[in-house]
Amino acid sequence: MRLWRRSIEALSLELIEWICLVFRVASYTHAPTPIELLPHFTKALAASCPGGVGPEIWIKRDDLLGLFPGGNKTRKLEFLAADALAQGADTLITCGAPQSNHCRITLSAAVKEGLKCRFVIEERVPGSYRKDAGGNNFMFELMGVEAITVVPGGSDMGAAMSKVAQEVASLGRKGYTHPGWRFERDWRVGLCRVRAGNAAAMV
Repeated sequence: MRLWRRSIEALSLELIEWICLVFRVASYTHAPTPIELLPHFTKALAASCPGGVGPEIWIKRDDLLGLFPGGNKTRKLEFLAADALAQGADTLITCGAPQSNHCRITLSAAVKEGLKCRFVIEERVPGSYRKDAGGNNFMFELMGVEAITVVPGGSDMGAAMSKVAQEVASLGRKGYTHPGWRFERDWRVGLCRVRAGNAAAMV
């Protein structure tokens, strides 16, 4: 069984590498992120296990991925930013909630590629978005987001982004829209994870 599984894994990795060559991919991380043992967590967990023996706990350090400030969302942006550039876009348009990590990492990719970036922010709690707030809202301004459109919770975010794309087009430019949730369900995100060395995610 183990030999069969290893053969399947090897074949899968070869297929994934080939597919990654077919799709355009931007490279924001120069090496696989490490997997580190958490000795103190492992020890604490073992203390609550029968006989004082528990599993070793390891963590995948995706906080070390490229773009600011890392995190697994960098993986999907390697595909999305490359696709935007291939389509001749000069502006990335995406959406999220106030303090959205997805928006921040998209803006980071835009800055890296010399593109403009616009957000549609869904204010799910009335009055929750503040331009002068700290956290990601502060980073949006520091990193140079071009424009932020705030819409009420429950809005049609696809339609709102399309409207922003039309505004960009009226300026003689080309926008590239991508919602934060769509790509998470796309099979290519699995390829991103394996490409970055996290093969166990596909087993």
